Amino acid sequence: MPLRLLIGNVRVGTRDPDRLFQLIEQKRPDILLLVETDAWWDDALTPVVSQFKTSLRYPREDGYGMHFFTNLPAEAAELRFLLEPEIPSVRAQLTLPNGESMIFLGLHPQPPVPNFKNTKPRDAELLLAGREASESGLPTVIAGDLNDVAWSRTTRLLMRTTNLLDPRRGRGIYATFPVPAPWLRWPLDHIFHTAHFSVRSLIVEANIGSDHFPVYVVLCREQLLKQRQDNLNPKNGDCQEVQEVIKAGVEKAEERDGPN
Repeated sequence: MPLRLLIGNVRVGTRDPDRLFQLIEQKRPDILLLVETDAWWDDALTPVVSQFKTSLRYPREDGYGMHFFTNLPAEAAELRFLLEPEIPSVRAQLTLPNGESMIFLGLHPQPPVPNFKNTKPRDAELLLAGREASESGLPTVIAGDLNDVAWSRTTRLLMRTTNLLDPRRGRGIYATFPVPAPWLRWPLDHIFHTAHFSVRSLIVEANIGSDHFPVYVVLCREQLLKQRQDNLNPKNGDCQEVQEVIKAGVEKAEERDGPN
């Protein structure tokens, strides 16, 4: 059976849920991840909660709210704070229809600040998730608004040092942001998966009233489809670089938090 995932940044302050609700009804995802959800969205999403077996709801007014929903049986599901106390992420261990366990990691790391120069916490969070995906040995999906592009140094380092694949490779750019400026769009919203899965379809969906387009992907656990990508080959020094990036990100996050 296919695994259907839908992710979307609803944009904090947006007050138009109808197009998102129509999309959810149309796609009926097994996993739904929404970010930038605030208290208004938490209330508006109440009807959605009843459509899913498991939900995690963490509204915030600062753009780091996160809502996760799934209809797959959940062996465990939790909100975590990998680096900073105000930046949540999701870790869920779910049961696929074939009875096999899988891991879903939902992320929305802080964008580079200030002046879009400090990428250390964002890079560290992504690499920490990638390391967890590889070490688990289970079929794993990492998804969310990662505030990074697919061709960045960090994303390519992630691809070289884990067993994760990017379903866009061999298919296209799949730009998702910013909606109002088609001549400037780039891919910020990502779904990475381990080689346990094949990609049946990958779609950047229509505008739901946000500054991001949502992304919908259908994965197959069985390797029935020819992969359009291979793992990037690791380079000398990659593992050391991963350790250094994670260490620098943790230190920068601690600086932001200040003394306890």
